Amino acid sequence: DFPRLPPRPPNLLNPSIAMPPHILTIDDEECILQIVKEYLELNDFRVTAASTPRAALDVVERDPPDLVITDLQLPESDGLELIPLIQQRIPKVPIILLTGVHFDAETIDQNLSHKVSDYLNKTAPLSTLLEKVNAHLARA
Repeated sequence: DFPRLPPRPPNLLNPSIAMPPHILTIDDEECILQIVKEYLELNDFRVTAASTPRAALDVVERDPPDLVITDLQLPESDGLELIPLIQQRIPKVPIILLTGVHFDAETIDQNLSHKVSDYLNKTAPLSTLLEKVNAHLARA
């Protein structure tokens, strides 16, 4: 069983809508997609999973998410190429980079901080991902 945080208010981006926030998660590893999707759904989010950049952009066009979680290494392109394409369509959407690639603090600060809202290694506990998701949605 996954740990759960206390319930949070409905859609923080638009409180008049009682729908849960929509999260798009992008990863080419099916097991990671499933784990993240199930965990976030257990914590009352509406989650759409995409395994390719093309599928992710289709979701962004058809059902814009409130937050995006993306891997760095994807088929067809990488997450850093995908991020500006998402931001062109949804300029203020928080984006969390969830990757197996480890970056030092200097690399994150110099190369990633202006492109993504947050960075998290895939080895981090799911509860840490949930805390970051809630924090970014509260700021949005």
